Amino acid sequence: MTKFSSSLPQLVLVGVPNVGKSSLVNRLLGARQAIVHQDAHTTRDTAQHICQLGERSLYLRDTPGYAPKGERLHQAAMTQLDKALIEADVLAMVINASAAISSDERRLAVRLHKTGKPIILIANQIDKADAKQERYLALGITTIVGVSAHHNLGIEELTTAVLKALPDDEGAEAPEPATTALALIGRPNVGKSSLLNHLVGEDISIVSEEPGTTRDTITKDVQVEDQIWRFIDTAGIRRPGKIGRGVEKFSLVRTQAAIEAADICLLVLDIGELATGQDQRLAGLIEEAGRGLVIVVNKADQLEMSESDIKRVDRVLRSAFEFVAWAPYVIVSAETGLHIDELKSQIASVARRLGKKYSTRELNTLLEKIVAKQPPTTGTFLRPRLNYVVQTEIRPLTLRIFGTHPEKIHFSYKRYIENSLRASYDLAGVAVRVEFVSKYKQDREEQDETSHRRTR
Repeated sequence: MTKFSSSLPQLVLVGVPNVGKSSLVNRLLGARQAIVHQDAHTTRDTAQHICQLGERSLYLRDTPGYAPKGERLHQAAMTQLDKALIEADVLAMVINASAAISSDERRLAVRLHKTGKPIILIANQIDKADAKQERYLALGITTIVGVSAHHNLGIEELTTAVLKALPDDEGAEAPEPATTALALIGRPNVGKSSLLNHLVGEDISIVSEEPGTTRDTITKDVQVEDQIWRFIDTAGIRRPGKIGRGVEKFSLVRTQAAIEAADICLLVLDIGELATGQDQRLAGLIEEAGRGLVIVVNKADQLEMSESDIKRVDRVLRSAFEFVAWAPYVIVSAETGLHIDELKSQIASVARRLGKKYSTRELNTLLEKIVAKQPPTTGTFLRPRLNYVVQTEIRPLTLRIFGTHPEKIHFSYKRYIENSLRASYDLAGVAVRVEFVSKYKQDREEQDETSHRRTR
């Protein structure tokens, strides 16, 4: 796996805690992507987003609040900040316009100047400021823009300043779009961040034994041969009764959005506590959303992994996740790197299956065989007939079957058709939807469409 090399420039927002960086990120993106909360150090990782400013696309990175001292977890966040400074094309230092310049802000400004990169000073909450801009000059930054992220003030001026500071894009090619979005989903402390770091080949997510370390959704593009994967790391979701208000509630919303945005979800489990009720609930959310699914059993290094251990894992997974029996699983150790290559191979296989389009003739030949082997019944004198099938969507793979009296067909017959389809095609990791539609309804829709064309 090689790191994705994009022609998109990077704008990195930095500042001390609670100056409004995350609010500004949301304003520039036009969506609530970053978690905003009054608690200091809410942002811990350097979350990256694709942003459109004027006619330019760029990577917008939100960073942890700068503070020289702190506990081990905080120092890890500062390491993430240092990395972001190195990779930045333009640096934007955010300060509170209504507060005095702090000693930490002076230290941060010195660090920014040492990079030799363009710096923009963003005075946020300018609507509350009563001081003149001259006092900001103590930071040595000459490009100063006053904004209010909350009231949408000064954003156009900021956009102009950023576009002026960005490197020339003349001759730059637009980056390839991500072909597959992969969301890492799971409970707190199952090892999602360690796994993400292994999969992308670098430390982009803070790893700690403290539950709830990851809060924002973290995205990273990597290139694997001719494919581009977009990894989405999410905060761990505790069971509903344990989810608190504030930051944790925001994280839950972000995770649900990540499932919707993903093509494939990697459901990460702890091998020492397999298939909890919350694990099953998360699998249910993924199945309901119709996303591809690979179950990742992490922390294999904590067991001897004898034959009996492997059989136990298989037995538990088959029983607890029977409703997503189509999802493959891989036993790994994000700590040692055990079977990470096997996981990558499984992801690549599922990604290839997701985009497959089946011919109508091929599907109808298969449908005839399925119905001939076991015709649908209703338990009444009505005899439903299934006439033909078409594939209407790729992700999830959706089959629409037209016939008579489809509303009388028992739901178990859908499972029969899905299982027969999976027995004929390699659909491991791929969600399948089967829809029954009245043939007469389809005929009426076609007649209405024909009539509409004639009257135009």
